[in-house]
Amino acid sequence: LDPGERRIFGLIVPHAGYYYSGRTAASAFRLLQGKSYDRIVVIAPCHHGEGAREVSIPKHGTYVTALGSIPIDQEVIAKLRKGREWITDNPALFEKEHSLEVELPFLQHILGTFRLVPIYVGSPDPGLARDLADALKEVIGKDALYIASTDLSHYHPYGKAQKIDRRTLDLITAKDPAALAEAAAARKCELCGLGPVLTLLSLFQDVPEGTVELVKYETSGDVTGKKHNVVGYGALALLF
Repeated sequence: LDPGERRIFGLIVPHAGYYYSGRTAASAFRLLQGKSYDRIVVIAPCHHGEGAREVSIPKHGTYVTALGSIPIDQEVIAKLRKGREWITDNPALFEKEHSLEVELPFLQHILGTFRLVPIYVGSPDPGLARDLADALKEVIGKDALYIASTDLSHYHPYGKAQKIDRRTLDLITAKDPAALAEAAAARKCELCGLGPVLTLLSLFQDVPEGTVELVKYETSGDVTGKKHNVVGYGALALLF
């Protein structure tokens, strides 16, 4: 995918171990080469404490990886929290989590310095996603790069995983968060980061000229050669 003169509003990327999903994630992050962003919002799901109808943003000052420290945008976070009791700093939603952290070295390697808004979504509830999208529109708008972290189907035979994932990817590229939420509720598609993806698609509805384009799709079976029980990974770009 070559975005050309189009701007990148956001990316949807996987968060499994680098050996399994790293090359899929890298295919999306490489689109950022030569660009700069002062603020990056990473929206990630909670695999621990999932189900809480809340959004958690850590209150500590920096994230530290092997590539250095990333400052947290405290000013924006304070504005997001103001008057919104459902935005908390509940450590149960992020202390054991990896879904956000795994994206950070990619961003550091390609972009260098930026301010981070780290957001953990406790529930895939569509209403919570809409509320978060509205808050982000009000406080940040288009003045950021948005990243939604998600893997796709989990632990199906290769052919079945591909079928489920193609349905999921088609719904995402259709820019229809309501249809995606309905399909997920009916178990017709699978993605562990449903909340973050719904949030990002809801935000993107304010960009009617924008498109969601698939950058790369594969499964863990494409990496390991073991195709009896795989996890799906998709990388997508939101362009306008």
